[in-house]
Amino acid sequence: MRWRNLVEDRGIYLVHVEGGHYDLVYTRPYVQNLALCQSIVYEILYHGVFGLTGELEEAVKFLRMQKNRTPRENDNLSLDTEGRV
Repeated sequence: MRWRNLVEDRGIYLVHVEGGHYDLVYTRPYVQNLALCQSIVYEILYHGVFGLTGELEEAVKFLRMQKNRTPRENDNLSLDTEGRV
């Protein structure tokens, strides 16, 4: 496997794998910055463009609850008719 630094100041690398295939590899700080930018864009879209406020908060709360539970506990977790946990 060979590494080639594509953009030195941005932490983007190209790795050559078997069969002439190339993959982009990003440093952890670069990916963390991308994630922050993505969350800002989605926040603007959800609130500013689509007008979702309460529904979005409930969905986030529901997903976070699922993440912290075991799979068996998630089977018993559901939303009511108004979309609340």
